[in-house]
Amino acid sequence: RVVAHHYKIFEQYHAQKLPHEQLYWESLKTFTSIEELGFANFVEYNLPALLCHLALVHTAIDDTESALKYFRIAEKYIEPTQKGEVLYTRVLNNLASIYKERKLFDQGIACCQKIIALHQKLNPDNDRSKWRNCFWVGLASLDIAEMLIDRGDLLEGERYATSGYQLCKSDGSKEIVAEYDA
Repeated sequence: RVVAHHYKIFEQYHAQKLPHEQLYWESLKTFTSIEELGFANFVEYNLPALLCHLALVHTAIDDTESALKYFRIAEKYIEPTQKGEVLYTRVLNNLASIYKERKLFDQGIACCQKIIALHQKLNPDNDRSKWRNCFWVGLASLDIAEMLIDRGDLLEGERYATSGYQLCKSDGSKEIVAEYDA
């Protein structure tokens, strides 16, 4: 019932039948219900995706404390494998962004390093997956560079920036380079 209610609320929100404030309160109630019933009871309903969904609601209204909590729990239930790669990367990337915003650089860097480690070990069998791996290794490297530079470690930051830019240029992904050039 909790999962069905969650998706029903989001359906109402997307149909513009529910204001954002109500969505926020409903997402709080959903998380409380999941927590009270036990996270393990929701694994078969793709708990990490559900928590990511809730976290993004809270991120959108700058409730990063709740978002951080939800993303951390989601990370515990995701398998860092080819099958869970997209969601795992998304959760880690959002965690890294929150940590970077809070100037918790070591934790943000650790998230980015997990993204890099995952995408370096995956052995994709098609060009789209190969491109995605290269993209995430490059982007995570650039994020690490930014955090290192922000904390004053310019030489190490430059090393990561150079590596990230090379990866971005090597696969022809000009969007990433343009974002960081700005």
